[in-house]
Amino acid sequence: MDYETKPTSRKDLRRFAMYFRKLFDVPLTGPFPVLEVLDKVCDVFEGCDYVIVEDNKLAPQTNNG
Repeated sequence: MDYETKPTSRKDLRRFAMYFRKLFDVPLTGPFPVLEVLDKVCDVFEGCDYVIVEDNKLAPQTNNG
């Protein structure tokens, strides 16, 4: 799959951050516990699934920074 999305403003990103912190019961200040939230994703978003893979297993067009 190859999707292209529109850019998101900083204002919208900050709003999304607040929403996700509330959704996953993360304090509004301090670092965001990515791994803890990943463990909860399937509980919060029914039918959602993810797979963690090594960088060399990603599609060539994937930008991994």
